[in-house]
Amino acid sequence: MIPIHQTAKDFAVTAVKLGKRLQTQEREFNISNQLIRSATSISANLHEARSAESLKDYTHKVFIAFKEASETKYWINLLHETEYIPTEEFNELNKQIRAIGATLYALSTAMRKKLQNEKNSK
Repeated sequence: MIPIHQTAKDFAVTAVKLGKRLQTQEREFNISNQLIRSATSISANLHEARSAESLKDYTHKVFIAFKEASETKYWINLLHETEYIPTEEFNELNKQIRAIGATLYALSTAMRKKLQNEKNSK
């Protein structure tokens, strides 16, 4: 398994646990559900990319995962700004999602360059 796949899955588990905690302890459902959806979608799209039909399909799924990471970062920020999560927890989650996003962006950029090179060599 590529390290980003495991990192994204681990983050998804963390996000689900956070969402469950917010729903149980804070009775907060809207933002926590959005967080769970976007965070788990990162890992799900990477998992689906492993079965891609082509390099173009793989690249597209990785880019979708990148966009989901961007959305996840938004929900984490909103949870912090609305005081549902403390600064220390926010800092750790933000650090993790920024690293995931940066890795996915670099991977999708590299794959797009490879696709362009293949297209230009034909």
